[in-house]
Amino acid sequence: MRLLLEHKAKVDLRDNGEHWTALMFAAAEGQADVVQLLLAHHANPSLKDIDGDTAAVFARNKHHMDVVRLLVSGPN
Repeated sequence: MRLLLEHKAKVDLRDNGEHWTALMFAAAEGQADVVQLLLAHHANPSLKDIDGDTAAVFARNKHHMDVVRLLVSGPN
């Protein structure tokens, strides 16, 4: 992920199906370090998928409260 971001990958690029971003995938899997990295590269935590859910919703649904806190407070 770091290598992609260093080479100017589009941080908020969405998939063609559910319109998930990398931040949504990382949040759903509880990958706090990746979430923090994406937020530091200005990933937008307010983006919604086709169902209207944000990365914080995915993290909350999977009980990844450390990730929810990151998404609410932003990167350190």
